Amino acid sequence: MCTSSLALQDPILPPELERQIFELAASGSSRSAATLILVARRVKEWIEPELYKIIFFAPPLPSFPPIYHYTEYDLSDRVKLPLFYKATKHAKHVLLYSVTWHIVAEILQNCTRVENLALWETYDYRYAKYVIQALPIQRLSLDLFTMGVETPFDESPFHNITHLQLSNIFFDRQKTCEKLALLPKLSHLAVEQPISDFAQDILDSCKSIEVLVCFVRSYQQYSTGVSDKRVVLLSLSDDYDGIEEWKADALGKEDFWQKADRQVALQTREEKESEVH
Repeated sequence: MCTSSLALQDPILPPELERQIFELAASGSSRSAATLILVARRVKEWIEPELYKIIFFAPPLPSFPPIYHYTEYDLSDRVKLPLFYKATKHAKHVLLYSVTWHIVAEILQNCTRVENLALWETYDYRYAKYVIQALPIQRLSLDLFTMGVETPFDESPFHNITHLQLSNIFFDRQKTCEKLALLPKLSHLAVEQPISDFAQDILDSCKSIEVLVCFVRSYQQYSTGVSDKRVVLLSLSDDYDGIEEWKADALGKEDFWQKADRQVALQTREEKESEVH
């Protein structure tokens, strides 16, 4: 083959490098990912996990991606769309809001890769552990009030949790602390407006805690009463949108966990500097 013919050929990249380039390009937006999967079969196999890494289902809002067809406010007539199995196969971030545990189970039993799970206003925990026990969940957000049971964190399905966000803690706080202490990998915990004794009990019971986020409505009207560099107060503004905050985490954007990590690092540095002086 002549030299001029070689010069006209497209450059051939190592498959590993080619894959990294496509995955980086797809991570920018779902629209880019949807376009890139049309390039070639191998590219489709690389990019589909990125395209369907998030499932968000909060009726009456439409599901994202579209996995169900149903009548507004009536999920009893729901029909799985063709995308259901592909999306659940690849999903790593799942938020389910205001649905029954039957629907939770229907979705999660196919989500074998989910690492980040939010269950808000989902009802009846009795079957939860059977659904999630095989999932590699590391980040979990729960609304405890609507589950109707005491905190279930002494169950083995929760033992890989590193980041845990809890809302509506109305049960025995001492028992909650005792169960949280059984989570061997728990490093980050977020709770809504805890009383000072509860915040201190958490820190005393859970030795692995590196960051304790306390969501409050007003800095001026609230204090944990705890002087500890691991404690971070984050204000919930009137326009705070928990769903958008969760999406930011799922998309790799800055979320409240990262803000809290920065604040703890700052407080740790200031404490060390004060000890020097």
